[in-house]
Parts: sequence; C-alpha cells; structure tokens
Amino acid sequence: WRWPVSALLFGLATNARPEGHVLFALAAGEKVWYEWRRGRGDVKRRVLRVAGYGLIYVALVCPYTIFCLSTTGNPLPNTYYAKSIGGRDIWSRHFFELVVQRMGKEHFWLGLLAPAGMVLYAWRWRGSRLVALWVLALPAGYTCMARTVFVYDAGNFNRYFYPIIPLLAMFGVFGLAAACMGLGRNARRAIPLMAFALAAVCLVDSVLSGFDRRGQFVRNVQDINR
Repeated sequence: WRWPVSALLFGLATNARPEGHVLFALAAGEKVWYEWRRGRGDVKRRVLRVAGYGLIYVALVCPYTIFCLSTTGNPLPNTYYAKSIGGRDIWSRHFFELVVQRMGKEHFWLGLLAPAGMVLYAWRWRGSRLVALWVLALPAGYTCMARTVFVYDAGNFNRYFYPIIPLLAMFGVFGLAAACMGLGRNARRAIPLMAFALAAVCLVDSVLSGFDRRGQFVRNVQDINR
C-alpha cells in the first residue's frame, strides 16, 4: 500500500511545486530498480505495478497540466516560464554552493556534519535512497533553468532550497551520531557526555541564528500586513 500512497503524495506535491516532477522521477526510477532487483515472480505483474504507480501520479497531475496547456499553451505553471528566460549553464556549481552557504548561515555545525551523515545513510540504510538523491537532485535541477536574477539567488532568502534544508539538518544529526560513536569507541562511558556536548553546540548555533533573523522576520510580517 505504500507505493500507491507515495504516488498519490508525489502527485499532490507536484501540483504545489513544479519541481515535484523531479522528485517523482527519482522515486519512479527507484521503483523500477526495486522491481528489477526482486527478480522473481510474474514479470507481467511487476510491469503492471510500475505502470500503476505511474498512472496514479499522472491522474493527479493531468488536470493542472491540462489547465496550464489550455490557458498558456505550456505544460508547467506560467511563473516557471517567467523565471526561465535567458541562458543556461548546466555545469555550474552555483546552486550547490548556495546550499552550502545557506546551511552555513542557518545551522553551521549540522551543515558541517551533513556530508558524513549522507555517507552514513547511503552505507547503512537498507531502504530507499530517495532522500539523499533529492538533496542532490534539487540544486542540480535548478542548473537547467535560466540564470535570471531570481533563480540565481534561488528565490527570496534562497527559499527554493527550503524543501531540502530540513533533510540536510537530519543528515547533520546522522553525522553527529557517527562522530559521537567514533570519538567514544575507546571510552564507551564518555559517549553520552560527548553526544550532549555536540548536540548542545548545534542547538545553541540554531537558537543564535533565529535571534539574528528576528528583525528580518518582523519586517516581513509588517510588509505582509500592509
């Protein structure tokens, strides 16, 4: 039941933000890989499972796609094309650098530990790799868009990356756990103390970041109210 439900959620996500197509493409590729790896049972049934997965998604996104085609002649929302006028540089590292800068400003220590957490996740986790793939695919996807000013900055406050910032923080926690275990390998009793100290550093960093942005937050609320 998880596969049909996930296809439903991916369809809803795409209706909210067009980059959801990238997320579903990764999930569909993983579904195909999963069915191929199983390598047993009726091949026809496995093909039907993959096809059904795609059909659920298509059924969710088709109405909005048809609406866009009928009103603007393009399959994606008009705001996508308004922000995608100009040249492209698919080999650019700009958007990956923006993600690093964003994590450095908001959660420095978790951002520092996130790469180790991603490696740990890929090595130890036996389930889906979708989370790690999405973190890499979203900034890579933006390199396919034109480098307008708005896209170049990834939106106001780099908000285009908000779908992956919590995941990077999660990977930072994974990296924090790995660091604690690595430091305490020869001193098991010290692990809780080390974990507390490192977690406290990350927490203080997050709290201070919130205080730094409170003035900006108040100004934004005032703008919206006006």
